[in-house]
Amino acid sequence: MTYSEKILVLRMIFAFFVVFMGASSAELTVCPDGCSYKSIQTAIDAAKAGDSVLVYGPTYKENLEVNKTLTIHGLIADGTRPVLTAGNDTVAILSAEGITFRGFSFVSPQSKAFANIKAKDCSILIVNSKRNSIYLNDFADSNGICSNGSNSWNSSQTINYQYNSKIFSSRMGNYWSDYAGSDNDGNGIGDQPKVIDANNDDYNPLMVPSESYVIKGEKQEVKNMIQAKLNQPFDISLDSNPTTGYRWTVDFDTHFLSGNEKPYLPSEPRLIGSGGQQVFTFKPIHTGKTKVSAVYKRPWENIAADERTFSIVISE
Repeated sequence: MTYSEKILVLRMIFAFFVVFMGASSAELTVCPDGCSYKSIQTAIDAAKAGDSVLVYGPTYKENLEVNKTLTIHGLIADGTRPVLTAGNDTVAILSAEGITFRGFSFVSPQSKAFANIKAKDCSILIVNSKRNSIYLNDFADSNGICSNGSNSWNSSQTINYQYNSKIFSSRMGNYWSDYAGSDNDGNGIGDQPKVIDANNDDYNPLMVPSESYVIKGEKQEVKNMIQAKLNQPFDISLDSNPTTGYRWTVDFDTHFLSGNEKPYLPSEPRLIGSGGQQVFTFKPIHTGKTKVSAVYKRPWENIAADERTFSIVISE
């Protein structure tokens, strides 16, 4: 190989790595206000294969069509999953392979009209492809679901979660309001599969709606902005009830802040077991931007019941 040919090969290798390293996936956010998009379908249309669409907020009345390999993830906000419904026709159609569709509560636009009909009506979800992962969703039943291939209705890996104040680890499926199976070990996962059709089963059906399980990464992170002045202390107060075993712990950058916890403030001191507030006080010691992360959990468990992030802007 000549010197010029070696240089050409090296340039081609370099160009390959530049393209490969630049082909990272993106996260597109959807919510009523303050996100990149207000419509789920608009975000899907703008996304590229491999991207994630994160959905926050109450109810979306759309007819969704997912025709590329994406992760569509509904996050819990104010205790509920995003609700998907449609005025007519099917709520969602998946037509690409390798889609992950998780974290939504489905409402069939024809649920009342077909309440007493056992046949498939395809009003909730149509899956025209294979090798998709559909889990942590809330379905009324399987009559509104039509799958034209074999798909996974469970998480591909085990998930650590909290259910009825206990910690478990299992693959997780979807909630079906008409599921009549048992849960003898009390882990919130049905002992018998939910049969969807001849080629599809939910092997890990949930016993209650998916938002009833505490799972890291499934809840919308609450962020707060605090404008602070140098050397002027400020407080962060968080609702707490230590009689349950849960306590807030905070993490912060000691370059910007010094901090400590004040005595617990019960809301009703005379009432045993009543809640109250944990109060953390901070003193800004350098100007700049930093954050305070707060986690609400039991010390002996590895799953948080709540998480908060406070963005702190310190000026003179």
